[in-house]
Amino acid sequence: MSEIYYIGLDVHKDTIAIAYTPANSRAEPTYYGECAGSITAAERTLRKVAKLLGQKLQDLKVCYEAGPTGFVLARRLITLGVDCCLMAPSKTQRKVTEPIKTDKPLAST
Repeated sequence: MSEIYYIGLDVHKDTIAIAYTPANSRAEPTYYGECAGSITAAERTLRKVAKLLGQKLQDLKVCYEAGPTGFVLARRLITLGVDCCLMAPSKTQRKVTEPIKTDKPLAST
């Protein structure tokens, strides 16, 4: 049986950042890099990640927080046979004191 890898995506309008970690590992995830924000670019890059890890695309476990791509990327990955989990940003647990992250530029003073 091959090793299971979890792939985390940070999806933005123009780019998608990708990191991976083996299952049952407490090590920090390995940052793979970024690709363009299109569905095609994401699929192409995930195929490269799978090849790097010695896995088939369908063996990857992918998770990302819903954002500008909504469910389109998830639907495509599921169609390809990838185990894909989509999280709702409003349901992500945060500490009360933790500020809400946005990608808005900071206002200059």
